[in-house]
Amino acid sequence: MRVDAVAGEEGRRTLLRSLPLRVLIAEELPRRFRLSVGATFLAFTVASVFLGILSRRCGFDAVQIATVHDVPIYFTFYPPIILSGILTFWFGIGWGAAAAYVGTFAVSVDAGMSIPPALIFSFANPVGLFVMHTLASAFRAEPDLSDFRSKAIFAASVLLGASASSSAAFLWALRGVGETSMFFPLWEGWILNNVLYFLLIVGPVLWLTGRKIARWKESRAGKFIIEEVTPVRITACLIISLVVPVGIAICLGFGVQRQLSMLGSIGTGDAIKSIHSQLQYSKSAQDILLLIVGFLGITGIYFFFLLFQQVFRARQELAKLSITDSLTGLRNRRFAGEQLDIQFKRSRRHGAPCSLIIFDIDHFKSVNDEYGHPAGDRTLQEIARYTVENTRDVDTRARFGGEEFIIILPDTGVSGARELAERLRRYIEDHPVEWGDVVIPVTASFGTAEIVPEDPDLYRWVSRADEALYLAKKAGRNRVT
Repeated sequence: MRVDAVAGEEGRRTLLRSLPLRVLIAEELPRRFRLSVGATFLAFTVASVFLGILSRRCGFDAVQIATVHDVPIYFTFYPPIILSGILTFWFGIGWGAAAAYVGTFAVSVDAGMSIPPALIFSFANPVGLFVMHTLASAFRAEPDLSDFRSKAIFAASVLLGASASSSAAFLWALRGVGETSMFFPLWEGWILNNVLYFLLIVGPVLWLTGRKIARWKESRAGKFIIEEVTPVRITACLIISLVVPVGIAICLGFGVQRQLSMLGSIGTGDAIKSIHSQLQYSKSAQDILLLIVGFLGITGIYFFFLLFQQVFRARQELAKLSITDSLTGLRNRRFAGEQLDIQFKRSRRHGAPCSLIIFDIDHFKSVNDEYGHPAGDRTLQEIARYTVENTRDVDTRARFGGEEFIIILPDTGVSGARELAERLRRYIEDHPVEWGDVVIPVTASFGTAEIVPEDPDLYRWVSRADEALYLAKKAGRNRVT
């Protein structure tokens, strides 16, 4: 069950990892798999170009769909974001960003934007997708959004990603003369478009297909999958997605002040009415924007909390790995050395008894020679498990090197150490290691030593235990001395 749980956790950790673009030329991968990925990418890219141009020519840049308290609500119909979003969460940011860039560039050129600004403008949607995928991947959202946590992370990622890409609405509004007044409608429609499309369409598609696609790519291209998202990348995403709306809010604030100054220099009633109308809209727009900024700020704090939580856990895991033997799960020689020093000084200071058991597996080389090194590894793991099962939590159990183990027993005299060693010896002898259809008989020899006043340092204490182990082996092995 422990292996299954570990395998399941590792599987969940790899489901949202990306396929690099080099999979198309990787001859190690099945040709059918490479053709499937390439054909899907090509189809999504062509469809993004066609649907993007079609939606623009139909006048769906910023369509007013409602009015709330005299403030018009705009929506931008842009289906290509659906296709590039699905591609991003299926195969990775490289694929989705490429399709989004090509589609956005085609739409901007078709709308009359010159090539230089179009090249810059086309990064808008890829940046948003980068933010969405990075945060969803880094914070372990399931690809099928099967749990509430994954849904919450996905929704927050969508909001931050939409905020990050929406800055390009200003450049889009400036693509022609006299259209700067369309900036906020375009920006509002851009965000609403991204949020609704991802929550109402992309999310359900991932719910239906996400895990199947993830397992499909994992089974065929597992070693080609990119590793974990770095904290630097996560921090960059959060900064991008939060700075953009704050900057827009500041720009709108300057716009309101400029319109106020214009009121005193205009004499016609119609012009004043027009300025009043624009001013009212700008104020309402700024209020709405500040609310969105506040929500994004809370979302950003949530993501920063998750980030620091992951960093803290990673540091804990790293600290644990630095003192843990990777094969057996026991403490390693470094940790054992520190504990020997601590317990020796404690015994000297307080006069408390402390004993040491050193043991190793008898004829372990023959196990490797006869059954193979994997069987030898399994034997070491089983001996480690037996050791944990037969000792106290306060005892230090460590793999000292090769097939040699030690047990440090605080507040235990030599008689107690010998009693424990004998119990463990019998347990090992009575529980042979099962390796497939083979049963491997195993025995171990033990040496014990208690700290005594004559020990000048801990090395003499360890040396006496080691000498006792040598005598046990010399006496015929499978015994305690």
